[in-house]
Amino acid sequence: MLALFLSMNTSTTTLANRCRRFEQSDLYRQHETFFNDHFAKYPVFSMDFSHSLPSTAEAATSILWGNVISACKGSMEYFDTLANTFQEGNLGRFASIGDMKLAIRGIQEAHEKFRTDSSITGSGCGGFLKALMEVLYNCPGGQGSVVTIDEYDKPIFYALHELGISEEAREDIANVYSQFYTTIFKNNLYLRLGLMVGVFKVPLSGVLSEENSANVF
Repeated sequence: MLALFLSMNTSTTTLANRCRRFEQSDLYRQHETFFNDHFAKYPVFSMDFSHSLPSTAEAATSILWGNVISACKGSMEYFDTLANTFQEGNLGRFASIGDMKLAIRGIQEAHEKFRTDSSITGSGCGGFLKALMEVLYNCPGGQGSVVTIDEYDKPIFYALHELGISEEAREDIANVYSQFYTTIFKNNLYLRLGLMVGVFKVPLSGVLSEENSANVF
């Protein structure tokens, strides 16, 4: 529901339907200013690791890679739409249309390369997502992105307790996800909000061992 509320959408029909849905809620009736300030304003990347049960570091990487590919689909479609509607007076944070086109073309090429390489590392997955957030931030109307991850600790917990996996493999799997989370959540100027839902509290899980600004609910 959070992603549905915050996510920007290039489809006018879908956006109108979503707006009507939320206009019947207490959120709209009691906090109309908040609603208008935040409804459909952000790129949202949603991932779900509830069914991620990797037994090797390679499998962990592949699962993570697949989730990032799926989460980026809407943003890549947005770039396709934006590329056909460039306007000189609406450049976002770019200095010129040329700069905007160059940045969009660059991230599209990076996406093509990324989605054909399922062996990319955890930090590589995070690096691509962070680069995508930067381009979105600089585009017209751009604001920080929102990242939601359901059961962020499921793959790590499974790896640590699954019999038959070597200690080295367990550490490798944990490192894949730790590198990813650290890359996208720490010192990311293009992140508006990050929400990690899981069994273990983030500070106790160790996946963001140097992050001190996480709020626990």
